[in-house]
Amino acid sequence: MTTKEEFGVGFKNYDELVFGNNQTDLSPFTQETWNLVMKWYRVISTIIGGPILLAIVILSWKMIIAGISPEKRNEVKDNIMRLFFGAASIVFAPIFVKFMLLLNNSLVRLLVSNTHGSLDDLLGNSILTNINTGNAIATAVVIAMFAYLFVKINY
Repeated sequence: MTTKEEFGVGFKNYDELVFGNNQTDLSPFTQETWNLVMKWYRVISTIIGGPILLAIVILSWKMIIAGISPEKRNEVKDNIMRLFFGAASIVFAPIFVKFMLLLNNSLVRLLVSNTHGSLDDLLGNSILTNINTGNAIATAVVIAMFAYLFVKINY
């Protein structure tokens, strides 16, 4: 009675927690949400572009001035490399995030296919009933830890 959806209370099984109502789409973002994220990424990267352009001008001037001093020239080269890697990380951040989400979705899909379509069969109540440490108190503590994690994941 306390796990009915009409009351809005109770725990969900792992399939509902991980996949929601749709087990075919594992992506954490809908296309609409991803478009919104990319819109804000473009806005923020445009704002960051100004200081990067200013840093390029300043480093170019420092490179011209540092032509006679090897120490200053090495410092400017290090600054240019840091600037280049920082700008490259800003540019490639969406590609990296998309790749990590694709990798995560593939691993979850692989896990689900190996469990014959249900995470609850692999991680559900059956795992708690099979725990046996040889000591009744230790078994109760381990089951209580798993129960705590289950409650924490649910809420």
